[in-house]
Amino acid sequence: MPQLSPDTIGLRHRGIAELKEGRLRPGFELLARDRDPSIAGELPEPLLRELLEGNPEWSWGRLQLALRLSSERRWDAVIGLLHEAVISGLPRDPFHGLLLETLCDAICRSSPDGATAAALLRSICEPQLAAHGPSASLLLYLGQAVFCAGDFERSLPWFRQADRAGGGLLRGSGGARTLRGRDYSAALERRPAARLPQPTELSLDAPFPAGEEDAFVLLVGCDATYLETYGELYLRWVRRLAPGLLVHFHLVNPGADGLALLQRLRRSLEPLRFNWSWEERSLAGRPRFYRPYLASVRFIQAPRLMEHYRRGLLITDADAIFLRSPLELAPLLTQADVGFRRRLQPNWFPWRTITAQLVYFAASEAGFRFARQLSRYITSLYDPEDGRQWWIDQSALYCTFHYLDQLRYVDLQRPSRRLIEIARQDKRGFLARHRQRLADTP
Repeated sequence: MPQLSPDTIGLRHRGIAELKEGRLRPGFELLARDRDPSIAGELPEPLLRELLEGNPEWSWGRLQLALRLSSERRWDAVIGLLHEAVISGLPRDPFHGLLLETLCDAICRSSPDGATAAALLRSICEPQLAAHGPSASLLLYLGQAVFCAGDFERSLPWFRQADRAGGGLLRGSGGARTLRGRDYSAALERRPAARLPQPTELSLDAPFPAGEEDAFVLLVGCDATYLETYGELYLRWVRRLAPGLLVHFHLVNPGADGLALLQRLRRSLEPLRFNWSWEERSLAGRPRFYRPYLASVRFIQAPRLMEHYRRGLLITDADAIFLRSPLELAPLLTQADVGFRRRLQPNWFPWRTITAQLVYFAASEAGFRFARQLSRYITSLYDPEDGRQWWIDQSALYCTFHYLDQLRYVDLQRPSRRLIEIARQDKRGFLARHRQRLADTP
């Protein structure tokens, strides 16, 4: 959604205040000028329901209530609230697309299997398409219906059309841009082609070798800001829980201060074996372009680091904390070429089916092949001039696994549930809580 101006924020707060005081007409008039759906939770559910009973055409309020119910995972309530409004609503309603996507998301989340979700999505979207013509939201969920029915390849034309029409409106629905099928992956493996330029500088500081006793090397990719915010806490917990592990950080644009911080961390965290590498990129200061690259760089560099260490890699987010030793995964990982967290609940978009928070590549021939293919996939599609590629890492994981589906794979979703925690919305609270845990743990 677009960045809100101070004027828009002021209108919103005044409108909400008017509604809470019972002054409905001025509240409606103010909120009618607000086109952002992101205030779910600011109005109490009973008030929203009361207002909707007297004003059933108030689509903005209906959306707010639906988003609130979605945040509480009350999917059946979302469907009951939105089904008739979407079926009978008109596309010219400024909130129709968001209502449609919120309804379809609830259907996907609540359906017990892909076939059920596919049938329900088609029953919503196909009549809308016939009556009103295509929209990005309709195309997106018609593609999702095909995907839920089990045919990823046939879903791709729908997803591409949705992307060309503007992509999804809800957060998390914009990953169609970087989906490709088996033919693309096969051609890429035969003849690698990279859109992404090489870094202007690529360096390695790795005094600690990996030995036969190392089950894997722990890999993190980030920039100097994430290193400063999360790096020390991440490393201190690894030293506390698994002091024998070899840890490698890959930094993008660390600068002199970032490199100095790495040196200080290495000295202060002895005897933890801590190596790093870094690269210089010209994307700094352009967050829409920079953040997708930061999320992907660990996978881009993984084959090179596997060649260096000749060991498998366990790759995590930088804003993560281990709750137990990552070595607890070692017996499970010895049985696999790759491992990752695959969502247990069915019917997510392809780019949200496999999460990038915890990924393993074995130092086997098949593990190397997966890592190389994943790196090639990302570098072939990553466009430094395109700010809409946030989901490229997870699209690449899904499409590479779809292409190389015969290798040995282990699902890390259940085994890692109490092993690692990823920072969510309240990142300050996350850091404070785990710093206190570290201080309180003998």
